[in-house]
Amino acid sequence: MFPGRNMGPEGSLSWYLIESSDAVAFAGVLAALVGLHAAQAPRHGRLGTAGFAAAFAGTACLLVAAVLYVLRVGGVLVLDLLEYGAFVGWLVGFPFLGIATLRARVLPRWCGVLVTSYPAVLALAYVLVDFAGEARVLLGLPWWAVAYALLSNAQCSGSAAPVASPDTEPSTRAD
Repeated sequence: MFPGRNMGPEGSLSWYLIESSDAVAFAGVLAALVGLHAAQAPRHGRLGTAGFAAAFAGTACLLVAAVLYVLRVGGVLVLDLLEYGAFVGWLVGFPFLGIATLRARVLPRWCGVLVTSYPAVLALAYVLVDFAGEARVLLGLPWWAVAYALLSNAQCSGSAAPVASPDTEPSTRAD
């Protein structure tokens, strides 16, 4: 009934559904990272680009590890290496990207704070709540908030663009 408990034996339908949801979640995080980068790319500088690259690489490692685990391909060493790479990417990438988000001032401040603190929140959730599964559900909430900020920003910037009416002529400048 609860994630992480009574998942069924490895290889059962419930096991596949629960473990596959991790892969879907990591794909969603990759999409959110691309959205963050696209919204801020001109303004977040080298720190933001480095943070995006590290966070994207770390999340991609976790996505590959989740898919390999569900497909039962690759050994323990391969999965461990992918998870260690993801850990380093997340530990470095998300704080850098969050700081760049705060500096760029394209999105609300709380969005930058969420991205910056994500690795700490992840670690606390696993240490304080559990290591098996229940905390994974809560870790998606910050990304829903980031998606909201991105969509709100896109709607605001889309409506704020000046639109020329067909009955006005463009201004000409005499040199």
